[in-house]
Amino acid sequence: MNKFLSIIFNKKNWIISIFILFLSTLFIFSLLEITNPMIGEGDAYSRAIISKRLFDKGQLFNLGITNTWLPLHFSLLNILSSFNLNIFTSQRIVTSIFSILSIYSLYLYSKEVFKDQKVAILSGVIFGLLPLRIILSTQTLSETTFLFFFILAMLFLIKRHTTKNLLFFMILFNLSAAIRFESWLIIPLIILYLILNNKINKNIKFLYFLSLLLFPITWIINNFKDNGTLFYFFNNKYNIAQRTTINEFYNLNLSIKAWEGQLLQLFPIEILIITIFSYKYLFKKLTLKKAFSYFLPIYLYIILILQVFLGTMEWFPHRYLLIPLTFLIPILANYLIIVSKKIIKAYKKNNKKYLFILIGLIIISLSLYSYSELYKSNQKILTILSFHNLKEDNPTNNFHIENKQYFDQIVKEINKQNFSNKKNIKYFYRDKYRTFHDQALFYFTDSDGYDVNKNKINTENLNNFIIVWEREYNKFENELPSHLTKAYENKNYFILTNN
Repeated sequence: MNKFLSIIFNKKNWIISIFILFLSTLFIFSLLEITNPMIGEGDAYSRAIISKRLFDKGQLFNLGITNTWLPLHFSLLNILSSFNLNIFTSQRIVTSIFSILSIYSLYLYSKEVFKDQKVAILSGVIFGLLPLRIILSTQTLSETTFLFFFILAMLFLIKRHTTKNLLFFMILFNLSAAIRFESWLIIPLIILYLILNNKINKNIKFLYFLSLLLFPITWIINNFKDNGTLFYFFNNKYNIAQRTTINEFYNLNLSIKAWEGQLLQLFPIEILIITIFSYKYLFKKLTLKKAFSYFLPIYLYIILILQVFLGTMEWFPHRYLLIPLTFLIPILANYLIIVSKKIIKAYKKNNKKYLFILIGLIIISLSLYSYSELYKSNQKILTILSFHNLKEDNPTNNFHIENKQYFDQIVKEINKQNFSNKKNIKYFYRDKYRTFHDQALFYFTDSDGYDVNKNKINTENLNNFIIVWEREYNKFENELPSHLTKAYENKNYFILTNN
């Protein structure tokens, strides 16, 4: 501990001390943000609920907890669940911790790629202040947690290939592969990198190849045991996407434009142009490590486009862009450091230093204003559907405000004493992929819930369940089963009882 403190407070390490203070401030800020509601995306609530069920069963890990989502994230969300905290709050704290750790992991990765601490620090600062990261750091989604393990895995992949680094890569890569499929999809690029790397002997390469497949093969075999097919999860993902066939499917031009539009909403066009210019430094002292690092964000972005083109992704979540953007940041930071050095050099040679100072102040002022506007727009894009966080003075949100009103009413009604004696909800829907209100309802009522298609009403056991019936939009509901009685209704929902 004393050695750590001496390093921190050493005058030569003042920049590291400030960086650690910066990370601490971001973490405190994220804890304050946890008091606000999550974004209104069904996946956030689903992941929270599945993790809670895992904890309630006393399980640390369940390889087959879902047939489509990878299992490790649910276990990680429960790290703090044994403490005397609301379980949903503790899950969001866990996400915040991993989000802060991912900033430090990007610092280490950037330092390894560019061998420059200034570039590494700037990469961490830019990533730390990235609005998309800040907003996702207080949700129960998997992107920021995944990035911590994935960035470190890429770090140990490009470091000197010792047995120790191979072991670290093997562990970290398979942990990331147990959280998100991006690790699976990047395997071809890693194999190409290893093949082209002449500094690794054949035996070590074989071990790297083997390490890439440890978790994927384990999970595929488990899926086969549970479902009788090797690629159930990919088939399921494809089938879900195909239920809502969109114009972008099998159209490369539209698939590219779809993600281009999402990217420009999160990252200003000026910054993207600057980043593109930064690629000219790829060919300065070109190495395989550098080429891999520069191509990695492009590859991750191409993966998103191809998933839409191949018909396996029916919508374009902005949050998916966090992963390629993360690996673009060190390239941008390196370019900014190079440009800054040139400006400082010109400043020292020029007699009109006040002009440089004035220009610098103008650039800083414009940058702060642009960042403020970017943060506001990112927050609006990602949180406009928040069930409990809409601003009613915003006329563009009228549709969502009305839905929020009816959603709040149903939550309040279920939490009343006359319903609270029943812990389970059966939520009947016509189109499951239309609203995802079911998952949020289970979350805010702290209930074990099940979503069921209305067509199955006559075959479901309804005893001791709260029955929630989602009404059709712009229709009067005339199809209520005769054996059910209305206990409560509003424009969007019924609460029914079994006669």
